[in-house]
Amino acid sequence: MLRQVEERKSDQAFLEAVARTMQALDQHVSQYIARRLAENNIRMDAALQLSAREREVFGLILKGLTNKEIAAHLGISASTAKFHVSSVLRKCGARSRLDVVREHKIAPNLELVAS
Repeated sequence: MLRQVEERKSDQAFLEAVARTMQALDQHVSQYIARRLAENNIRMDAALQLSAREREVFGLILKGLTNKEIAAHLGISASTAKFHVSSVLRKCGARSRLDVVREHKIAPNLELVAS
């Protein structure tokens, strides 16, 4: 009986330690993501700023398509695709396609931009 009580206390202490660790980890991860987003100027409100066409282009950027490939996929000229890509980068606060892809991996809820 005494052994069971000690085991329950031990289990309770373990579960409390796990809960504290998870809470600290969750807070650390949230701070890390916020810091990374701020460092790269990828704004979470980008979804509200992109037009329907820009959302299509965003999805194609995430797939790694070039401007020419985006143009062919959408049936537009390469210069128009380049314009849309530039607009997406500007609205997301990104300096390059790589910034957009890298930050999308860190903050996947940006995927709603591509839907």
